[in-house]
Amino acid sequence: MPQRLQFPLLPGADDTDYWDKLRRLIEFVDEARPSRKELREFMQDEEIWDRERFERFFELIQIEKQGKRFRLGRLARKILDAGSQAEHQDIVFRRIVDENPILVRCAFDALDERLFSDAELWRYLTSHVYPGERIGGAEFRDWLRWMRLCGIIRLVGIRFGLVPGMDEVRTLVDRIDVEELLMEEEEDDDDDD
Repeated sequence: MPQRLQFPLLPGADDTDYWDKLRRLIEFVDEARPSRKELREFMQDEEIWDRERFERFFELIQIEKQGKRFRLGRLARKILDAGSQAEHQDIVFRRIVDENPILVRCAFDALDERLFSDAELWRYLTSHVYPGERIGGAEFRDWLRWMRLCGIIRLVGIRFGLVPGMDEVRTLVDRIDVEELLMEEEEDDDDDD
């Protein structure tokens, strides 16, 4: 199973209005089935346009180009159909877990033990202790922000910790068997040879 190492964010949206801007974007794509120009104009009006990043963001959130028009993929459709921000957060969190369960499990295990600054946690996750693929510093900060936006990780002073009372999330993460995933990845690599 490949481990996603890039978790691009919606450009230009701050934490306070992130989910509103994401929902407006998804609603616009669903209603207008825009061309690239129409999409760019909408995103510029919303102050979320970044020519360099929008396609990678769309790939993560599953907004797809079909011919010359954009449409919603499965994940974006689920976000559109969700009724609350809590549902949006859960949908995106589960996508991130699916894309790199090893990163999620190891970060949770570390944060279960103590609080970390972003630099300390990144150094831990890129050390010899971490069994997954190495994630870059900027990509890790994007991943960490997604975790904050999803309500999973919080800032405690200048360090990060897990949000208390996340029993369902903890159960999901505890089911991730890192050793099994690494064995499957090794088998997949052997099959490719």
